[in-house]
Amino acid sequence: MRGLMFVLALLLVLPAAARAETGCFARAARLAGVEADVLVALAWVESRWRPGAVNDGNRNGSEDVCLMQVNSVHYERLARIGIDRDRLLQDWCVCLLVGAEILAEMRAATGGDLRDALAAYNAGPGNLAAGRRHADEVLRVLTRLRRWRAGPTIGSAPAREKIRSEDSTQPHVGQPPRYASGGD
Repeated sequence: MRGLMFVLALLLVLPAAARAETGCFARAARLAGVEADVLVALAWVESRWRPGAVNDGNRNGSEDVCLMQVNSVHYERLARIGIDRDRLLQDWCVCLLVGAEILAEMRAATGGDLRDALAAYNAGPGNLAAGRRHADEVLRVLTRLRRWRAGPTIGSAPAREKIRSEDSTQPHVGQPPRYASGGD
């Protein structure tokens, strides 16, 4: 069922976002030093691509907001450059750029390893073990997204059938848009 939800979300949400904001994902990806699909997968795991998402149930009393679930520990620093909580919630591109910057910082803090950076994005650079499940979920979504973008290739029918059976009982409906290929 989760697989079907992922495929439906790709079909329903990404085409509109792709047409309107191609440049935002590409800029954010360059900022973070990752391919845009990493940010697509991270945003899916963080908020299911909901720009207005708010999680105020963190154990430490902090909150996470917007598409990238930016934690309130960053608010003071963001305020110095004119970004506040409301702007994160109202402008998903700003939120995406902020999340990409945080991911880039986490990559630098963890020696460049993507899995460690994703774990640190979730739990902080000093608590990688707590963020491993989150990182692994982002990487699973990224793998599925890459497979879907690649589409069928000669000799890959069994793999495609496996993906179909995992993700949906519906027939494959084509590839998602290539908005995140890095070009503006």
